[in-house]
Amino acid sequence: MAKTCELRVLLRRFYDLVNQPDKDVEELASEWAGREGELWEAMGRKYGAAKVRQVLTAPSGFSKAPFPTAALALHAEVIAEIVGTSALDERDDKARRMSTRSHLALTALRVLQNVGATAKTHLQTHGGLCAVVDACSPLTTVVAEPGATERSTSTVFVRVDKNFANFARSHVGMAAPPAHVPPRDVAEILRRTKAWRAFVVKGSDAMDRAARDEETTLRAFLEEENGKRGKKKNLARALLERRPSESA
Repeated sequence: MAKTCELRVLLRRFYDLVNQPDKDVEELASEWAGREGELWEAMGRKYGAAKVRQVLTAPSGFSKAPFPTAALALHAEVIAEIVGTSALDERDDKARRMSTRSHLALTALRVLQNVGATAKTHLQTHGGLCAVVDACSPLTTVVAEPGATERSTSTVFVRVDKNFANFARSHVGMAAPPAHVPPRDVAEILRRTKAWRAFVVKGSDAMDRAARDEETTLRAFLEEENGKRGKKKNLARALLERRPSESA
């Protein structure tokens, strides 16, 4: 199933490239799953081998690949929630292992726990989490845990482009702006969503709490240090006061 999802992503990119963005890739991906080599040979004969190579060798990351802007606009609320979750989430060991140099990983369970009721309804209407996430590749992609014997919310992972996660974090002061920023139209699509505004509030609150915690920790440290200095002064004063009697 994971390979079928990956094939759908590649087919969407391919048909965008050959100016057929409305082509239905669902049936095609299911029909050719497991025979991808034959499919791309046929595509090469029909559209040209150069176009097939361009899609199959395209680097990941929004700084290097075109976005399916129409799909992103359609699924903006869901994708904004996923990006916000990836920016604020503390990944466990499994999620860290499934992350790559270009993408951060979240379990599907973690994503579904964080999206709201409206987003869940949207997912049900548009074919589920896998279909929506893959439609917005390379910003988000779906992968399965290697060696998993069954497909579940704990063995399926959503990967989010690290540049976009850091772009989100920079909006609430949690990180410096990334070296590669998203295209302006892509950024504007997400900024207009309720989910993005909610993320900004949540992220700002997290930063405020962190600042208060840091201030409290610093105050406690200074009080402890002052207490230590006070004890040393009292000890020194006591020793000085005892010297005359001790020398008598």
